[in-house]
Amino acid sequence: MGAYLGAMHASRLALAHPAPRAVAAGTAILVAAACAPRATTGSAPLPPLRLAATADSATSTTVAPGVVHHRLWFARGPQAVHVLDVDRAACWTLAARKAGGAAVGRAGTLALVRGLADSGGVAVAGGVNADFFLFAPPGVPQGAHVQDGRVIAGPSARPALALDSAGAPWMGMLRTTGSVALPDTTLALDGWNRGSAAGVGVFDAAWGARTDSLPGRVFVAARPLASGGAVVTAVDSGAHAAIPADGIVLAAGARSPARARLAALQAGRDTVRVTHSLGPVSPRQAVGGLPVLLRGGAIDPQVDSAGNAGFRGPNPRTAVGVGANGRRLFLVTVDGRQAGYSLGTTLRETAELLRLLGATDGINLDGGGSTTVVVREAAGGFRIANQPSDSAGERLVANALVVTRGGCTSR
Repeated sequence: MGAYLGAMHASRLALAHPAPRAVAAGTAILVAAACAPRATTGSAPLPPLRLAATADSATSTTVAPGVVHHRLWFARGPQAVHVLDVDRAACWTLAARKAGGAAVGRAGTLALVRGLADSGGVAVAGGVNADFFLFAPPGVPQGAHVQDGRVIAGPSARPALALDSAGAPWMGMLRTTGSVALPDTTLALDGWNRGSAAGVGVFDAAWGARTDSLPGRVFVAARPLASGGAVVTAVDSGAHAAIPADGIVLAAGARSPARARLAALQAGRDTVRVTHSLGPVSPRQAVGGLPVLLRGGAIDPQVDSAGNAGFRGPNPRTAVGVGANGRRLFLVTVDGRQAGYSLGTTLRETAELLRLLGATDGINLDGGGSTTVVVREAAGGFRIANQPSDSAGERLVANALVVTRGGCTSR
């Protein structure tokens, strides 16, 4: 980034960062849970934000003890950067919030943050927009969305940011594993609230009232039996199927070898037994993104190959970084497409920005007109702190990451 990688700053900033260790591409990033204790109160304060010293303009506001909102502006670029600097040791964590409470649905980031705050019983400091999403059907996340342990949208071929019950962050590829036991055979299950053209997936009521509509699928609806398993209630090959509120729908894709076997099941007679889980971790919260930007302090090579040239080029950005051995979370937005104020950053520049902030691991979230950061005001209430580039102002998005109180034990 021209603003903070210019010749006058580059040598000084480089000294602040040790040489990154190599990490194999495609590996998961376990940034806290395996080796760090559960966050507790009473920890030493985190060091100041190093990058602020190189900005042409920088202000910092304490939103709550343990959450600081930094506003940085770099004349070279130009770039306007907002950072929600979150200390997990002060009992703050991240919560995923889905618009509409189901796979389909869009809402503003401000509304999603306010909604969690208005639900009562939890302190909220702010948040950012999260995953990329479909416009038709509106608001379906392109990656995983897990909310309070409930899988609303399952994993896809995209990485995810996940948090466990203690709020410890993890980045990598989530996957669905499981099986479908039929009367005479057992099938592998490779999708949970996510369609699969070549495999078998399961949809439950967390997805919504109806499955998505991948052409050529066979749908099998089933309701649970008191004795275990589930009885088949309907077999259909239409565009989509209704999901029983107390049951499931199995979906075999048009290229799935199991398609004919599911189509042969008889409603009211045959039973199925389904087991499924997420791996390699069991997230309490998760949102998808693309691509991973940092792994163990090294910029991931995907920053130069993900998507097309326009996607990789200068754009408004939203990203999450993790530093201080999992203790420090950086929710970062960069405004863009606004000449004279902020042009945005490339994927590589976004990765470098996270690294200069002090992150060792990071992931890119939805950007462009979706980029929005919300902060709590001193007098109460919430406001949009950045300048979204969408022509309508704040864009309606699929989901948000909300900074909330939790995942901490007191001494």
